[in-house]
Amino acid sequence: MSEDVKKADTVKESAGASSVQEQLATSQMLMQQQMAQAQMLQQQTQQQMLLQMQKKSMAIALVLAFFFGPLGLFYSTVRGGVIMLVIGIVVAIVTMGFGALLMWIPCMIWAYIAVDKHNKQLMATGVPPVE
Repeated sequence: MSEDVKKADTVKESAGASSVQEQLATSQMLMQQQMAQAQMLQQQTQQQMLLQMQKKSMAIALVLAFFFGPLGLFYSTVRGGVIMLVIGIVVAIVTMGFGALLMWIPCMIWAYIAVDKHNKQLMATGVPPVE
């Protein structure tokens, strides 16, 4: 009878050892999954931070366009700044400087539209638009 008891104890010990091994394997898999999720979350956070850093400020664009006209427009869009600067110079020459003040309102409108377009495209594609 003592042999039967020894066999039963051996079976119990081997069953307990395999149960511990299964628990270890399960916990290792869970840790690997958690690590992968943490890495994905970190990558997403870094991408979001990069996008936020590349966004243009609407307030800054409008203030620059208000105070500097076509020169302030260069923050929003280089192409728009060049176009409005050339038009402003021509208008200023033709009207002896008085017409140049009329350029400020279109510059502010263009700044608003350019920054809005830039930020929307950046958020949609994750890539800043090329000017």
